[in-house]
Amino acid sequence: MRQNANDTTGEHSSVFLKSIHGSGSYLRGFQDDFSRRFASLLGFEFRRFSPAVALQILETSRKSSSEDQTSLRLLKTYFTAYDLERMELYGKGVVDYHLIVDILPQMVKMIFTGELNIKGLSVQQKAILVALGLQYKSVDELAEISLTSQLPPMPASQILGHFKRAIIRINEEVKRLETIKAEAELDLPKSKTDLQIEEGEEGAIDAVLDEEAAKIKEEQIKEKQELVKALQQYKIKGNDTDWSQELSTRKSVSNISIGRERMEEKKTENGDTPVKRKGGKTPEGKKKKKKHG
Repeated sequence: MRQNANDTTGEHSSVFLKSIHGSGSYLRGFQDDFSRRFASLLGFEFRRFSPAVALQILETSRKSSSEDQTSLRLLKTYFTAYDLERMELYGKGVVDYHLIVDILPQMVKMIFTGELNIKGLSVQQKAILVALGLQYKSVDELAEISLTSQLPPMPASQILGHFKRAIIRINEEVKRLETIKAEAELDLPKSKTDLQIEEGEEGAIDAVLDEEAAKIKEEQIKEKQELVKALQQYKIKGNDTDWSQELSTRKSVSNISIGRERMEEKKTENGDTPVKRKGGKTPEGKKKKKKHG
């Protein structure tokens, strides 16, 4: 594809290759070379292409995806741990998108040359990644043009929303690759059924677990008893009959007290010695006469 447009028609002349016989596997090298160079040149003469046209050319010439180990190795080559952390912080909404602008060109180039396989990206998200990461367009510029031929221009806030969701997809894939690497280094089993639990000197695993569960249950019972004992000092005195009588005789319910007097009155009903009440009255309702000297 010629980088300079025709002065008369404004078109870029191109040369297409097609295999006549066989599978045409030898053309794969030309295709990979074109995809890599075109992605790099989108920031220069091809910057005038609309994001939709640039995306269509990249998708057509995109090579097959690399293996997980190759993708992770390339990520570690091109980016540092701090770069990937900035990407994750933006996905969480902690930092502004300007903080990851320097990471976008290489990251987007890896995606559209097959070095990093990101699934679940919509057409709008891909077009935004191409425009921001490869064509070096600003968000304000994207708000004035159509990302795809079938949709009108979107406001800047909506563009940033699509862009953020795309970055979240990228972060998820990077995290998946790092998890695979960690599992390989630790030689972890692929499924839980591959785990082999050996019985130690303490006996079978089930017996040990049952014994520990019994100990924990016993401790919980003791803690509950201690708590109930500590809360006894806050126990409300009187029973339902006492409270019903007080509520029926008192005009104000804000000053009700069932204390020592009513409890002592209940003792007299059981045959104990009568106790004086306020006003010199006995529990039988009689008022003692005062002797005058």
